[in-house]
Amino acid sequence: MLLGDDGSYALIEGERLDLSGLKVMGRINRWNAAVAAALARALGASLAALDLSALTALPHRMQPVAEQAGVLWINDSKATNVDAALVGLESVDRPAVVILGGQGKEGADYGLLRPALSRAAVEVIVCGGSAQEISQGLGAHPHHVVSGLADAVALARRLARPGQAVLLTPACASFDEFNNFEHRGAVFARLAQEATT
Repeated sequence: MLLGDDGSYALIEGERLDLSGLKVMGRINRWNAAVAAALARALGASLAALDLSALTALPHRMQPVAEQAGVLWINDSKATNVDAALVGLESVDRPAVVILGGQGKEGADYGLLRPALSRAAVEVIVCGGSAQEISQGLGAHPHHVVSGLADAVALARRLARPGQAVLLTPACASFDEFNNFEHRGAVFARLAQEATT
């Protein structure tokens, strides 16, 4: 199986599968769809018979939760470490106001986020129990520091412009403010919906 450079198609046993109509964001999700199609093909299904249009993001993983005035709010609360946040940053398909923060994990190197933030972020907001460690890791990369997620969402609402996204991709666990990443994601989704009404 081969995924096209732009992620718009996959070649499976020499047959082209169009992925351009998928409603999920990011190369990783297109890869997942192509793998599922390849497995179905290996089990005898025709690629032409597959309907991938209903494929949606997993909860809390690059999940669109609100949109208004041209700003898309994306819940990537499952990104509880730097590597997962990097995937989120690579997956966002428009300039983003990025929210990082929570309870950091021992040995996390937040400096690894700088190149991806330079490509994907128009603004960076840091919050939560590990805000100082994240801020130190970001170094001279411009960012705002606020106390918690509610403050981060309020600031993101003021900063985001039409054609942009607000992306929660924390790079941290959630236990400083929340029971788990699902709880954090649900609160973010509620705050995003309130911010767009």
